[in-house]
Amino acid sequence: MADDIPEIVRGLGDGGEPLVMVGERGEEARDMGQLLRLVPSLAASAHAGALARAANHLAHANTYDVIEDPEAFAAEYKARLAREDPAAPWQEGVIRLCDHGVPDFAAVAPPAFARGRLRFCAVDRFLGLPYLAETAELAVPPTYTPMPLTPVPRPEGPPPPMDPGLDTSPAPPPEIRNVADFQDPGA
Repeated sequence: MADDIPEIVRGLGDGGEPLVMVGERGEEARDMGQLLRLVPSLAASAHAGALARAANHLAHANTYDVIEDPEAFAAEYKARLAREDPAAPWQEGVIRLCDHGVPDFAAVAPPAFARGRLRFCAVDRFLGLPYLAETAELAVPPTYTPMPLTPVPRPEGPPPPMDPGLDTSPAPPPEIRNVADFQDPGA
């Protein structure tokens, strides 16, 4: 069994840069190399979640959250989608999952560390969209790749007008009562 690891607290330095503090003495690590020198037992498959949280924080601070419970992530994503109206028009500044799509929830997995490779799924805290993060070398920050999304079906028919009080239908053609009222512009 892997060794127990000390408490790892994620925070920000005086300049706003991500760092982690380790153990009771609060030794600081500003990158994964420093962290692994302080806690070598962190690089064990039994600590994949803690390793992913630390790597994610050191790479991007508060931009992403590690998905440690894929079922809870799927339930939250589906509940948020259910509250959205895919027939509503797109609006600038309004973040809706239905404007992006639905991930393959079976591909969302908890953090895993094996043969030197760390893989985890993370959710963008602003957009709510999932990413796959991985690194084959723990001293290098993980790369984040958007997970494929299937578009949300839109209801049939024309989209509703942007302003329900605004009549956007075309004006009727002018009424022509006799041929003399019609003048050919080319004549």
